[in-house]
Amino acid sequence: MSDLIALSQQFERFAERECQASPLYRELASRIAQDEALLEIAAHGEAGPKPNLFLAAVHYLLLSGVEHWLGMYYPTISGSEADPTVAFGNFREFALEHADSIRSLMESRLVQTNEVRRSAILLPALQLIQEREQGRPLDLIEVGASAGLLLLLDRYSYNYGPYGRYGQPDSPLKLTCEVRGEQAPPLTDIPLAIAGRRGIDLNPVDITKPDEALWLQALVWPDQPERLHRLRQAIFIVARQPPQLYGGDALEVLPDLLANTDPEAVCCVFHCHTLNQFSPENREKFGTLLASHSDDRVVYEIALESYANAALPELTLNTLRHGSLDASEMLAHYDPHGAWLEWL
Repeated sequence: MSDLIALSQQFERFAERECQASPLYRELASRIAQDEALLEIAAHGEAGPKPNLFLAAVHYLLLSGVEHWLGMYYPTISGSEADPTVAFGNFREFALEHADSIRSLMESRLVQTNEVRRSAILLPALQLIQEREQGRPLDLIEVGASAGLLLLLDRYSYNYGPYGRYGQPDSPLKLTCEVRGEQAPPLTDIPLAIAGRRGIDLNPVDITKPDEALWLQALVWPDQPERLHRLRQAIFIVARQPPQLYGGDALEVLPDLLANTDPEAVCCVFHCHTLNQFSPENREKFGTLLASHSDDRVVYEIALESYANAALPELTLNTLRHGSLDASEMLAHYDPHGAWLEWL
């Protein structure tokens, strides 16, 4: 019972802190937190935040074609909006009816949200590095890459409002990002020069496989259909030439990738909402690992992370050289889904 109490509190925190932009998930999560039968289903699965995993499993079944009145309340299914405050009864009925399928999904899948609009946050950080390195090409390594959508950020189009448009103007994926505050981000018309693109994930998502692409879509919140539209466009682009993805624990896989970076390129390791799932001990090991590969070259670490003690997600640039951390710069605050950026 104590485990269910802890899980109930987890759903309550999810509703209060993370679902401000999703009225449907805020309503469902707050009601699930008080429902023992649903909490017992949601307790399955070993890795990742349970609210996201449970809700995504339900969304996956609806996206896969399982018919139920619940789909009325999911704009990604119905194409229209309905009152989320009356959705819970249908949600509960659906979850109990399909409990076995939901448990199976939760035990075989991970929370691997690949929010492609975060590329708009990552782009100015990479352009800043390229400027500092006098235009040398970048060798990118992403930790927690999911399907690797961010590794192809130079193939998308970006609109920063009065701060201009960048990237590929004819790309089918057009990303908008509001720039807040008084400081302009270091955006430039000079295209990124990328020498390599490699990603690490516990269970890489192969978007050339329909069921894996569908799971990625299920992780999108259903009352944000514009996010699903962007994701499907990104899948179309990336599936034509996917980056190299490696499965396994980052602390075990990363050393080999770092040892085999292009010697003529700038080594850039980045992670987005990934290290916040590491234990404090493993975060420290991660930093030590990066430092150990900076003896005879500079290693840049770009972190897009939201830690428990931070009011807003933070974009941080760490520069490692001579075997240690040389500088740590907090570059920006940003919206978790990339809707806005405040350069500091």
